Amino acid sequence: GADGFGVIAYEHQTNGDLKMARCTTILCTNPAITTLDSAGTVGKFTSIALGVDGLIIIAYQDSGNRDLMVVHCGSLTCVTKLVSRYTPASDVGEYTKIVIGRDGLPLIFYRDGTGTAVGAAHCNNVQCDSATFETVAGTNAVGKWIAAALGSDGMPIVAFEDQSERDLVLAHCADATCSSVVLVVVDSDGVTAQANSIAIGTDGLPIIAFFEVDTKTMKVAHCANEFCTSYLRRR
Repeated sequence: GADGFGVIAYEHQTNGDLKMARCTTILCTNPAITTLDSAGTVGKFTSIALGVDGLIIIAYQDSGNRDLMVVHCGSLTCVTKLVSRYTPASDVGEYTKIVIGRDGLPLIFYRDGTGTAVGAAHCNNVQCDSATFETVAGTNAVGKWIAAALGSDGMPIVAFEDQSERDLVLAHCADATCSSVVLVVVDSDGVTAQANSIAIGTDGLPIIAFFEVDTKTMKVAHCANEFCTSYLRRR
């Protein structure tokens, strides 16, 4: 949070609510718990970021209606908030990942529930009460286990699983809205890449950690350039 303490967004599975735990100390021994959305079954696939306005913004899925949802806190405690619902297609909002772009606006990656596309919602303002939508990857069965970051060039990058080919794929956006992307297959060993995580190293290059299901092995791919057209893979 803007106060330097941790903030956690999560789903309360019993109630089907989106909740936020805001730490008030470094050790977070007595966090303040707030219910942010309790309308139906919500809170799945939460992803959280700190906006340029110093306020928390959270992307998640309304799993009852299969919609992409965004909460923008109006204060540090999120007592006031703005809740926005997006339906760019039917059955969306799985595996959401939110990043704050170089333009200062939130960008949300998500998978549609039919498993045929990775989408990007580029917010039109910091509150994200409106957005424009792009398809990052739209070929058969893609988009599980999305991970996202900003590359050293300031452009968004997103890693995800291609379930059909059982590959790890990286998309490097050519602009802030991801209207144009370069797609690269990072690992094509024919093993499913799950639980992906991506970060930019001190060398300015992407590094991706993921789980190889068949061998139950953690793998790491260190890109040799910002587009990851070549990489060094380690088990």
